[in-house]
Amino acid sequence: MKTNGVQGLLLVVLMLSVFLKVRLAFWVAMGIPISVMGALAVAGTGWVDYSLNDITTFGLIIALGILVDDAVVVGESVFEERLKHKDAYAGTEAGVEKVAVATVFGILTTIAAFVPMLLMDNPLGKVLAGFSGIVILALIFSLIESKFILPAHLAHLNLDSHPPRFLLARLWRRIQQTARRGLLGIRDHIYAPLLKHALRQRYAVLVMFITAGTLGLGMLYMGKVRTVFSLMFQASSSGSIW
Repeated sequence: MKTNGVQGLLLVVLMLSVFLKVRLAFWVAMGIPISVMGALAVAGTGWVDYSLNDITTFGLIIALGILVDDAVVVGESVFEERLKHKDAYAGTEAGVEKVAVATVFGILTTIAAFVPMLLMDNPLGKVLAGFSGIVILALIFSLIESKFILPAHLAHLNLDSHPPRFLLARLWRRIQQTARRGLLGIRDHIYAPLLKHALRQRYAVLVMFITAGTLGLGMLYMGKVRTVFSLMFQASSSGSIW
C-alpha cells in the first residue's frame, strides 16, 4: 500500500508538471498532502474513530487523482485570469469565482456517490464505511484547500516566463510545449468538432447512450458478463495507529 501510494503521488505530480507550469503544478499538487493530512487528523478523532489500515489507506490511494481535480480547474482559471488583469488579487478572485460553482458541485456529487456505503448495516458495510468515509473527508478538505489556501498562494505567484538558463530546464520547457500543443490539437481538431456534431445530433446521441446502457445491463442480467466480488480483510484492530 505504501509503495502504491508513493507511486500514485509521483505520477500525479509528474502529469501536473507536464501540462501545467512547474510553479503552478507544485501548488496544485500540494493539495494532496494537505487533504490527506486533514482527513487523517479528523479520522482519528473520537466522533469519527477511523483507524489507518489497509481499507482506509486504499481509499486514500483511490482519492489521489480525485483530490487534484478541482485544484487543477481553479489553478488553470486563476492562471488565465491573471494574464488578463494587472492586479494579481483581482485576477485570482475572478479566476476562483469563474469556476466556483462547477468545482463545488463536482466535489459534492463525488461525495454523494460514496455516501451510500456509509449506510450499509452489515459487516461488509462496516468495512466499506471506513473506505468511503476517509475518501469523503479527503474530498471535503480538498474543497476547502482549493477555495481558500490555493488561491492565497496563487495570488502571490510570479507568473512571468523567463527563458530557462540550464539545459535540463530548457529540455523540460520543450517537453511542456510539445505536450501543450498536442493537448490543444486534440481539443481543437478532435474534441471540438465531435462535440459540435454531437450537439447537432443530440437526440441520436442520447438514444445511442441509452441503447449502450441497456445492452450492458442486459448482458449482466443474462449472465454474459460474469461478476465476482470478494473482499479479504482482517477483523481486528492490530494495525490501528490511533
